[in-house]
Amino acid sequence: MRTSNSTTSAYAALVDTLNTELAEWITAWAPATTQEQAKVLAAIGVNGILGARFATRLFHQSQAQVADDQYLAEWTEVLGARIQTIGAD
Repeated sequence: MRTSNSTTSAYAALVDTLNTELAEWITAWAPATTQEQAKVLAAIGVNGILGARFATRLFHQSQAQVADDQYLAEWTEVLGARIQTIGAD
């Protein structure tokens, strides 16, 4: 499957926006978070969500290794716990 440059640019802009928005939310939830910490956590958060789906498609799996609701619940717990530890520092 070949992707056009405009589609690739649109995906890149979407991912950049998701990272920026999540970093801003993290900073709001834990004001002690540095910009760099927020940027890294946002990248982990966004890439964790997108990567789960990407791997399923890349390896031509008929379904994800973990059900979406289970994955999202655990993703939320992990990211939330890390944000809380920064807020507690």
